[in-house]
Amino acid sequence: MKKWIWTVMAAGIAFTLWACGAPSPAPVENKKSGQEEKETTAVSAGKEEISEWPSGNVQVSVPYKAGGGVDKIARMVCAELEKTTGKSFVITNKPEGNGIIAVNELASQEPDGYNLMVISNRDLFGHIVNQIEGVQYDKDSFTYIATLLEGADSLLARKDRFNGFDDMIAYAKENPGKLTIATSNNTGLQTLTMICEKLGIEVSGVAYSSGADAFADLLGGHVDGAMVALSFYAQGKENGIIPVLTMTTEKFPVDDLDVPCVADYDAAEAASPMLRFLMGPAGMEPELVEAIVARLDQIYAEDGTLCGNIKEQYDSPNYKTGEELSDFVNENFRLRQEQAAQ
Repeated sequence: MKKWIWTVMAAGIAFTLWACGAPSPAPVENKKSGQEEKETTAVSAGKEEISEWPSGNVQVSVPYKAGGGVDKIARMVCAELEKTTGKSFVITNKPEGNGIIAVNELASQEPDGYNLMVISNRDLFGHIVNQIEGVQYDKDSFTYIATLLEGADSLLARKDRFNGFDDMIAYAKENPGKLTIATSNNTGLQTLTMICEKLGIEVSGVAYSSGADAFADLLGGHVDGAMVALSFYAQGKENGIIPVLTMTTEKFPVDDLDVPCVADYDAAEAASPMLRFLMGPAGMEPELVEAIVARLDQIYAEDGTLCGNIKEQYDSPNYKTGEELSDFVNENFRLRQEQAAQ
C-alpha cells in the first residue's frame, strides 16, 4: 500500500516540477496572416505605381506610314502628353501588311500600359469582319482607352479637273473604268466600291498603303481623285485641291464650301463614323485605364492647344472614354458587320 502511495506522490512531484520548469510553448506564427500582409503590400505598391502612370517611357505603335491622318493625331497627342508627364512617348510606324502585323503584335503584348496603339476604327474592325488574311485578333483582343478625334473620309480632286462630285459622276458614266481613285487602304476601297455600285458607275480604284501616298499621287496628277482623311485638304487647298464628297451621313463643315455627303446620293449605308482609337492589349487593369484617361483629360481642354490643332485640320476633337466609348465600340463593330454582309 505504501509503495503505491509513494509511486503516486513521485509522479505528482515530477509533473509539478515539469510544469514549473518547462519553457512555455513558442507561439505559432500565423503564416497565412503574414502572406496576406505581403500580398496587400504588393497590391498597394502596384496601385500606387499605376496611379503614377507613366513611370517610364511609353511605346506607341501606328500601323500606318508617317504623314497620314492617324499618324498626325498620334503625334499631336503624344507631344502634349510628353509636356504634362515629362516622359517620352516613342512612336513607331508599322505599316507592313496593311498594319495587320503591328496589330497582331499589340494583341500579344503585356497589358501594362507601356505598349499602346493609335488606329482607325474603320480599319481595325474592317479587317476583322472581312476576315482579312493574317488577322489573328478579334474585337475583344484589346482594351479601348479613348477616342482621340473624329474625322471624315473625303473624296478629294483637283479643281482644275472637276468642279464637284456631280462632274466626276458624269465623267465616270461617259468613260467607264477610266476615272482613277486612290484610297488610303483596302477598307477605303471597299467603301468606294459600295458608293459606285449605288450610283451605277464604274471606276478604277487603287488601294494604297497609306493616305499620305494616295494624296501624293493626287497632287502629282497620277490619279483623278483620292479618298483620304479630310485633314489632307488642309495641305492641299493651296495647290488647287478641293473636297467633292464626304463619307458621312450629314454635311461635314469645310470652310465655306458646300460639300455633299454620301447620304445626298442615297448611299448612306456606305458611311460610318471614323474615329481614332487609343488602345492597348486586352487585360489592362481598370485602375490603369483610369490613370491614362486622367492624363488625357488634362490635355483635352476644349480651349486647349490640342483641340485647337485638331480643328485646324478639319477634324473634330470627339473624345470618348468609359461607358460612352464602350457603347460606341459595340455599335460600330455591329455596323461594320452589317456592311460586310451586304
